[in-house]
Amino acid sequence: MKEGSQNNTDRDDDSLQHDERLSADEKLMRGMLRMSRRRADAPADTDEAWRDFRREVIGKKSRKRSFSLIHMGIATLCGAAAMLAVIFATGGLTMGNPDGKDLPTGDYVALQHSPSPQRISLEEDGKTDELIAGEPISFHKAITAAVNTDISSGGKNRYKKISTPRGMGVKIILPDSSEVWLNADSYIEFPESFRKGSRIVAVNGEAFFKITRDESSPFIVRSQQLEVRVLGTEFNFNNYTPDNTQVALVRGKVEVLPPSGEGQPAILSPGEAAVCDSEGKVSIEKVDTYAVTQWVEGFFYFDEVPLVDVLMELGRWYNLGVVFHNRDAMSKKVHFSAMRTEPAEAAIESLNNLRVARIKINGNDITVN
Repeated sequence: MKEGSQNNTDRDDDSLQHDERLSADEKLMRGMLRMSRRRADAPADTDEAWRDFRREVIGKKSRKRSFSLIHMGIATLCGAAAMLAVIFATGGLTMGNPDGKDLPTGDYVALQHSPSPQRISLEEDGKTDELIAGEPISFHKAITAAVNTDISSGGKNRYKKISTPRGMGVKIILPDSSEVWLNADSYIEFPESFRKGSRIVAVNGEAFFKITRDESSPFIVRSQQLEVRVLGTEFNFNNYTPDNTQVALVRGKVEVLPPSGEGQPAILSPGEAAVCDSEGKVSIEKVDTYAVTQWVEGFFYFDEVPLVDVLMELGRWYNLGVVFHNRDAMSKKVHFSAMRTEPAEAAIESLNNLRVARIKINGNDITVN
């Protein structure tokens, strides 16, 4: 290498060494590389080389003769103890997971990749059909003048269950002409025809409802965590995480109760959300209705939201697992928006521009370092 080229390399290394964005490990590595280059260019010192040879080779041979079996045993035990200490300290001890991979205990798997087929399915009478998601799917029928039959009662009214995989959503028109936008990795179950008295559906995942008003037949959304009662309104329901179920009201008024239907209901006004925690406690919070409805319009939109929640949403849409090697990054809040039609790589690149963590797509996982 020419002298001018070598000097340029040293200058580049020096400038990178003082870059504040580099970690301590990166700075140390670049310093070692710089020293190795300088040593390679330095003239050979034969005296120093001979002294090194005596220390490293002749010295080792003389010490080897006096190294007893007892000392070897002690050294072996000490080495094993040191190795275990390093393994536990760095999280190198692995544990199994459902995907068949071994992940270090220091990692946090926020979401796992799902090998489920990419199709929207309709289950009815024990049969499963595949649906095309390009257009809204309509089940509009007149409401019959009979007593309502509960989904779990085993009545004669037939029930339909529509399920979406990760990466696909669908708009559904219910028998009463109410509209439902079903997000990815979700399902809704509803009767073939609603009956006078009440309209009951069961939901898991996320759905946005625009309910046709009928004062004689309240609309009821049931889940394991909450029951929502409405007459005519627009609201978003999200229970992807069972210990953080949220009902956000956009327009109208809703009542939120425990799944048993007993107790004092929480009444929401537009711009409010009922949040149910893991213990079943319901609290009322202010909510940005623009943010919670942007997924219906085809956008990711997060305003000061923890990175773990952002990546879990992206993982569900792109069918990618989410693994945090850097747990400290999980709680960092970000403002982020992107189109849901763009590829995962573009969304991750936009996130990396925020410089909150080093995020990559490795195989079927989004990894955070």
